[in-house]
Amino acid sequence: SILLLTLIQLSKSTLSFLVRHSDNAQTGKVNLIMKHAIDPEVVLFGSSVAEVGFNSNKITELTGHTFYNAAIDGTKIGQNIYLVEEFNSYAKHNKIIILGLSFFSLTKVDALTEPSRYYAHLGTTTIDNMFQEIDRKNYWKLKYLPFYSFTQYKHTYYKNGVIGAINLLSNSKLEND
Repeated sequence: SILLLTLIQLSKSTLSFLVRHSDNAQTGKVNLIMKHAIDPEVVLFGSSVAEVGFNSNKITELTGHTFYNAAIDGTKIGQNIYLVEEFNSYAKHNKIIILGLSFFSLTKVDALTEPSRYYAHLGTTTIDNMFQEIDRKNYWKLKYLPFYSFTQYKHTYYKNGVIGAINLLSNSKLEND
């Protein structure tokens, strides 16, 4: 049974490692922030409304400031605030943070939107705090029940693992927007 638990933990750790190297869509944005890989002068956080409503290249062209659109589909401000805090913990060049709001942005956060975007970063203070504050019961299960995490992973988590493996094999770096 110790061998089985070791194999489960090794599989979980390997998959998380690979997912952290994915540059795919929303998970890629989380990875860039968690790896401290972006530091624009202007950054935007919000949901899909903000994600599709701002053109990074055009804003950079018009303002002369580097801009990164870190908005994540379906994410309310109550969940985004953890990524904002992580970004603020390391950003050196940032001058402005824009919060792109939509009709649901300020509603109560009683569950994480697409928690699988964050699973690979469990164990970091920022993501652990987000899970503990918003989804404490799920956090406990993810951390301490050996098989539980595999019941929570969606196909996109495994897809991001494959993308991360391809990025590692091709020596690709996570790219900005």
